[in-house]
Parts: sequence; C-alpha cells; structure tokens
Amino acid sequence: EGVPLDKANIPSAFSNDRRTVFLVHGWQSTIFYVEYYEVRNALLNKEDLNVIGADWKYGADDYTYFQSASNTKTMGALIGATVNALRTVSGSNPYFWCVGRSLGAHVCGNTRLTARPVLDRITGCDPAGPSFDPLEGLIRGSASKVDVIHTDSILGSDTPRGHVDFYPNGGDNQPSCSSSLIGRDGKDGGSKPRLTDAERIRIMQSALKERGSIGCSHLISLTYFRESVKNTQCYVADQSCTSHNSLPGSCSQLAAIEQKAVMGYDATSHRYDGIFYLEPGNTFPHCT
Repeated sequence: EGVPLDKANIPSAFSNDRRTVFLVHGWQSTIFYVEYYEVRNALLNKEDLNVIGADWKYGADDYTYFQSASNTKTMGALIGATVNALRTVSGSNPYFWCVGRSLGAHVCGNTRLTARPVLDRITGCDPAGPSFDPLEGLIRGSASKVDVIHTDSILGSDTPRGHVDFYPNGGDNQPSCSSSLIGRDGKDGGSKPRLTDAERIRIMQSALKERGSIGCSHLISLTYFRESVKNTQCYVADQSCTSHNSLPGSCSQLAAIEQKAVMGYDATSHRYDGIFYLEPGNTFPHCT
C-alpha cells in the first residue's frame, strides 16, 4: 500500500525551486541500467534539477509485451498523481517534465490521465509502436509541450505524436547501427513494410537478445537525447516537412536560423511546431 506524500516524507534533496524531471525506462528494462544513469548525470551536470527515476520493472517485464503496454496507463496515472501531490504539498505550481524511452514514453503520455494540470513538458524517445493507436499513450495533449524523437519505424511509432516531431535519418536505420531488412531507408522516402503487431513484437523480443544490432535504431533515441543535453546544438533540424510518410520528399529547407529546430534537450526553445527532418553525422555523437 502506498504512503501519501506530505512534507514529512518528501526527501530533503527535493526542492520546489528546481524543475523536476521524471526519467522512465521501457519494456524489459529498469531505471538502474547504465544508460539511464548517464542521462541523469548529464541532466544534473547541465542544471540544478530534481531528477526522479521512475522504476516500473515489474510492470514492464511481461515477455509477451501486451500486458506491459497496458500497464503504461497505471504507471502513468501514478506519476500524474505524484505530480498532483507534489504541487499540493509545495503550495505552488513548479515545472514538471517527463522523459521516457519506448514504452516509457507512453508512461509519460499517460500522466495526463490524472495530472491536473498536465505536465509542462514530455520528451518521447522513440515511443513504442505496437499496441498504440495514434490517439493512445503519448499524444500532443499529454503535456503543455510534447517533443518526440523518432528513430525506428518498426519498433517505434512513426506517427507524429507531439507538438514537435523529429525524424533523424527519416526515422529509421540510424548511423552506427547495422543496416536491417526491417524499416525503410529514411533517405528515399520508401514505403514501410506492413507488419502486424505480433510480428513487430517478435522483432522486439529478438532485439532484447541482440541490443547492439536489431534494436540499435530504437535504443539510440535515448543516446541522442543524452548527447543533446551535453551539446544543445548537436542536432539541428533544417528541414520542415508536411508528411511523415515522405521523408525527405515532403520537406523544404529552412534558410533562416530562427526557423530551424533543435532536437532533444533544447527542443522547446523553438517557436514553431511541426515535423522536422535532420541527417545525423556518421561519427559519434552524430551531430548534424
């Protein structure tokens, strides 16, 4: 049974004067994996924040995936309720931001079920694709500002879900990841294969066993975010697009620097919403 939050049991390290970031892992994972420590450390080195790791490993460990996908509603609602409690205890309305990868992005999106008002910002790192219709999980209305990094059209959702949606390399086959027969070549605007959710989940199960190959493009989304914290100008998108199904075919070059969007940490500094295409560099950390 949970313990209600009050001033007596909030950790002393927490401060209402700081922005608060919830960091949420994905399927078959835990917040104690090294990549989440690296994101936490990058954020804390960048600014004075409250960073809360939301570990839901027991809800995310269903090997068939479907129950874990459903559990994103419960976990999201719990984080939303926590935000409400922190606002009540503080007597103010501090800034709340949720960063999630894969299913974790949908956990962040589902905070809207209970958070009143919704969070200030959500960053979705390649939100999971199977079992999520365009109006489920992470959506534009999940927070005051939603920015999304799309990196794998099979394991992730290639549908625009935020105010700002970034498609590095067209949302597929990221640099330093071995080329795959699945997905599309982001540079030719080719059509995506039509796979059922069951087929996509089998690919995801294989990705768990081969984190360096099949699932690389899906997993690298969090790496992009981490590196954007260290260097806010690392990933500059200079092409605005009208359709996520035709990248870069539907895109036009943005000449003025103030029109260009920055993917990741500083995404909300951009005043324009929409779909943006960028070509990451070939060498790590793949800055444009």
